[in-house]
Amino acid sequence: MERLAGLVNDASAWRGPELAQACDWVVTIAPDQARDLEAAVARVRDRPIESITRADFPLPTLEGTLARIADELEDGRGFVLVRGFPLDGHDPDATMRLYWGFGVHLGVPISQNKFGHMVGHVRDEGAQYGTQNARGYNSSAALKFHNDNCDIVGLLCLHPAKSGGASTVTSATTIYNEFVRRRPDLVDQLYEGFHFHLRGEERPGMWPVTPHRIPTFSYLAGKLSCRFVRNAIELVPQRTGVPLTRRERETLDLFDALASDPALRFDMELRRGDLQLLNNHVTVHSRTAFVDHEDPALRRHLMRLWLATPAGRPLAPEFANRYGPDVARLGVPAVGPATPFPP
Repeated sequence: MERLAGLVNDASAWRGPELAQACDWVVTIAPDQARDLEAAVARVRDRPIESITRADFPLPTLEGTLARIADELEDGRGFVLVRGFPLDGHDPDATMRLYWGFGVHLGVPISQNKFGHMVGHVRDEGAQYGTQNARGYNSSAALKFHNDNCDIVGLLCLHPAKSGGASTVTSATTIYNEFVRRRPDLVDQLYEGFHFHLRGEERPGMWPVTPHRIPTFSYLAGKLSCRFVRNAIELVPQRTGVPLTRRERETLDLFDALASDPALRFDMELRRGDLQLLNNHVTVHSRTAFVDHEDPALRRHLMRLWLATPAGRPLAPEFANRYGPDVARLGVPAVGPATPFPP
């Protein structure tokens, strides 16, 4: 495995207070661009959603904007907020088509779970966050910092919560740099990584713990990439009976402390029509707990897309996928027929 010598000094090594003083991370949909989106949705009204391609969903006035977004995600900060999606007047099906059509201009949508769901719904469904097969995005709890098993994750806000539910993003690159500065003795542990519990996403006959360690940071072809999901790591001792070492716990604790440090993290409230786009290899994200509206129609609801970017950064074999080298590097392999759009 390659090792990075020294610090990373590219645009992905930002600090939250710097973003708070800038506004170039926000892209606002202009009226003519909104009209293009509306016209494109009308073109694909009767098409199966998964069959919709870039060619089916032309966005001529957004071409330059989309190119800048893609560049910022891969070679810039790894974080963009698109503001002003034209959601009013659309039913859920049309909203999915709008979101999907925009997304395919940035990458290839991939499965988010073993059921083959291609669009996720982030909302409180009573899940008990922290239990083995529960997912935090289906709870109202505060979430730990993590990143997702894809190149780009998009979160489109349909309705914010009554209170709380703030989104928090931290540069994983900056976290790495702080390890180098503060605890260089733990950097080897970052490269060595951890076994992950698959939390019910394993394929039939597969052991629910990864047979290989997944590096927290991997360096290949000049790119530093991160994979961090503490819940998946901490469930492993419950299955194997092998406790985490003191060094491993120190590494996890420092990672969490750095991710949540006000001097590093960036907090924001997502409004209706906001689309947050994150490069999972250079950022980690979380959210605060929230209180929902009593009216079901107003309850917090975000739509999630996982995108692969085939022309994006190369990933080291031991890092590329939690299922091992015999599976495509990103996404979750479906078990049985796909049911792509849960109600």
